[in-house]
Amino acid sequence: ELLEDYLKSIADLDQAVAINPQYADVYYSRGVVYTRLKDYPKAIIDYSKAIAINPQYADVYYSRGVVYLFQKDYQKAITDYDKAIAINPKHAEAYNNRGFTYFILNQYPKAIADLNKAIAMNPQNTKAYENRGAIYLKKGEKTKAKQYLETAAQIYRNQGKTTEYQMIMQAIENL
Repeated sequence: ELLEDYLKSIADLDQAVAINPQYADVYYSRGVVYTRLKDYPKAIIDYSKAIAINPQYADVYYSRGVVYLFQKDYQKAITDYDKAIAINPKHAEAYNNRGFTYFILNQYPKAIADLNKAIAMNPQNTKAYENRGAIYLKKGEKTKAKQYLETAAQIYRNQGKTTEYQMIMQAIENL
């Protein structure tokens, strides 16, 4: 049923493009649907079209960066997160994802700096705490890793996200 909904969304968005091919939001929305369908080449095409129409659309750079991250094209992901942050310096998720990408590339000081900014902007950003925990774990600093993972778990519990809470607590037990 979900696939059917996505395909209907694409058909609707195709019609919207036919009506107004200069409307960046339509390309962005269709890019989001393609991303959810894991059709990354089409997502990148649509995000790029949205950017061509509106080069100041921070969320599109962020979303294209996510696709590049999924494709393991880390440098392009970082470039898009950089652009999203340049347009919107308060884009906490761009900082979080750029930090995660730096983590993958073993650039821990840059990763920690970005994750600190993401947390400062949104203290409820569980993914940023999880990512910081993962960095410290990889560096062999289990006490610090546990501290950040426990913070993420507490936030999940406060949000009523029992599954996520239990997963983090299980990870902490396995440290």
